Amino acid sequence: MDDERLVLEVEKYLELYDQSSRHYKDNSKKDIAWRAIALEIGSSGRCRVQDRASSDTFSVGTQHRQSP
Repeated sequence: MDDERLVLEVEKYLELYDQSSRHYKDNSKKDIAWRAIALEIGSSGRCRVQDRASSDTFSVGTQHRQSP
């Protein structure tokens, strides 16, 4: 799977990453978005797990930098 293509597709769905989006906490909207992304990039759903791992890594890194 091409990571750059995945990122470009995810950017189309604010509910997946933008906490100010009104749909950010709407899991049904997120599921629909992930299914659309999977269809677009020809994946079977593994992209969600991969992105989740990337997101967790980013969050941990961000929290670490904010600590004194």
